[in-house]
Amino acid sequence: AYLYAPMDVEVYIVIPEGLEGAGKDALLQQAMYGTKQAGNLWGKHLDGKLTQKGGVQSKADKCLYTFAMKGTTVYVNV
Repeated sequence: AYLYAPMDVEVYIVIPEGLEGAGKDALLQQAMYGTKQAGNLWGKHLDGKLTQKGGVQSKADKCLYTFAMKGTTVYVNV
């Protein structure tokens, strides 16, 4: 899931042996497992997508979103 969050700062890695371009530097475009900010970036990215779709984040539990749909309420816990 972390791989879908865009990076907010420039982070460069060295391409590992066995891959095309091995030994060269590469700029990360999206978060990657092992980077310190990956979890935080994923949370911000997911929050943006869920609120864009009409979800309302709970004030008591930041992992709970509610969606009002056709007379019913749908709860999404992430």
